[in-house]
Amino acid sequence: MIISSLKNKEEKLFLNIVGFFVFGFSVSIDSFTTGIGLNVINSNYLEVSIIFCLVSGIFTYLGLILGNK
Repeated sequence: MIISSLKNKEEKLFLNIVGFFVFGFSVSIDSFTTGIGLNVINSNYLEVSIIFCLVSGIFTYLGLILGNK
């Protein structure tokens, strides 16, 4: 990603409906496995959910900020 961002060539990415479903499924699988891993560490479901929400939100925000630069 860093190398492609240094290139001046701009490419547009168009996803069809199948691409959106594949992307959504892959994100869901990643979240599912992370949730199971956090559950093994701690059995308090509310605490695990809050930590997962906060960390996901922070990384999403940082990704959007860094991606804008």
